[in-house]
Amino acid sequence: MTFIEFSEVLGNLGEFIGSVAVLVTLIYLAVQVRHSRDLLEENRRIALGQVSQTNAGFKFELQKYQAQPHLAQIRVKVEQGEAVYHEEERALFDQLNPVEKIQWRSIHAQFAIMLDDSLYQSSLGLVAEQDREILAQQVKSSMPYWVYFGIYIPTRLVHWHEQHKNDQRISSGPVGDS
Repeated sequence: MTFIEFSEVLGNLGEFIGSVAVLVTLIYLAVQVRHSRDLLEENRRIALGQVSQTNAGFKFELQKYQAQPHLAQIRVKVEQGEAVYHEEERALFDQLNPVEKIQWRSIHAQFAIMLDDSLYQSSLGLVAEQDREILAQQVKSSMPYWVYFGIYIPTRLVHWHEQHKNDQRISSGPVGDS
């Protein structure tokens, strides 16, 4: 075997080994990408669980707060036993004394903060599609009353409402407040 033939054999062997190395590298990368994707999906499920747990905890605390006897009496005065918004609530709200108005605003400010956080979580993809529609419906129907009641409305929620108030997909029917 001459030097040229030997060089060709070594060159061919090097190409073969290089091809095998590239193939092994591609297989390794595919396994790593799949593993990374699985980890991301697991982290997403964990985040969804944390968001759900946080929302449930907040709703629990809000319900506990609203169930206090003096606040329950205010809710009955304004809502007349219905947890939906009607035009009559504005007139009933106006009949509350100043302390009751502050408490009523506090209840609704907490609800607005919860909706704001939920919509933020939704923008991150951490809220199911059907829940997004419910959130959007609640904001759209609640906003005029919150403005009338003079409650604190988070800026992000105001901007979201301005961007989506004319969406046809979102129903404008009355919704519950919690």
